[in-house]
Amino acid sequence: MIAVMNVDLVGSSQLTAANYQSTLAALEHYLEEMRQQYNFIYSVYRGDEFQIATRHPDTAGKLLLEIKLWLASEQAGLPLQCTISLALGPG
Repeated sequence: MIAVMNVDLVGSSQLTAANYQSTLAALEHYLEEMRQQYNFIYSVYRGDEFQIATRHPDTAGKLLLEIKLWLASEQAGLPLQCTISLALGPG
């Protein structure tokens, strides 16, 4: 069983170029830290969308909430909202 999350940042096109770049750098750093903790793979698409896949679906809900709260907490420099979809299934 695997869990796959698709995350899309809301309103990222409204950021200035400098804020956008710093947000993406902070996001990449955060995802790499989380990858080591939760043992998942991820890929960032178009800068404001990323996908996470893990073979540990029991941690997917916690991971989903941590990402959502991290983005909203201004850890990336600005509070960001996101849409997240989560799918579970055979891998």
